[in-house]
Amino acid sequence: MALLSGMHHFPPGVPDRSRRVHERLPAGSALCSSDVCALNGEQVPLVVKSSLGNAFPRPTVYLDGRGGVRESVLYCKWCPRCNAKHNMSYAEGGTILQRGEQLAYPGAMQRDNRFVQLSRDTIIETEVLVRLTWGNHG
Repeated sequence: MALLSGMHHFPPGVPDRSRRVHERLPAGSALCSSDVCALNGEQVPLVVKSSLGNAFPRPTVYLDGRGGVRESVLYCKWCPRCNAKHNMSYAEGGTILQRGEQLAYPGAMQRDNRFVQLSRDTIIETEVLVRLTWGNHG
C-alpha cells in the first residue's frame, strides 16, 4: 500500500520520481534498506544510493511468457562500513572483495526466486533461465 501511495503522491513526470517514492516506504518494507551487510561479519544496515551520480542503474529485465523485455530501475544498496555494493543477487567491490570481484548471495540462483540479476545491466525472471537450461522439461 505504501508503494501505491508514493506512486500516487509523485505522479509520472515528477523529477527523481523513483527515488522519492522509495524514500516514502516504511522501514522494513521489501523495497527498503533494512538489509544488512554479511560481507563484513557485522549487522550493518545498508543504505540506498546511486553509483551513477543522481541516476540509478536501469537494467533490462527479461520476463517469462507475455511479459517480454522491460526496462527497470535498480535501487542498489551500499554498506557504509566496507563500501560493498549490494545488487539483487550479488555483492561487489568495497574493501573486502577484490576489484571487479562479485560474490553471489547464497541461494541467489534457486528456482523459487522470481528474478536473478546476472550483471549490472541484466535481470532475468528465473523461469526464463529454467526454460533456456532445461527446455520444457524443467
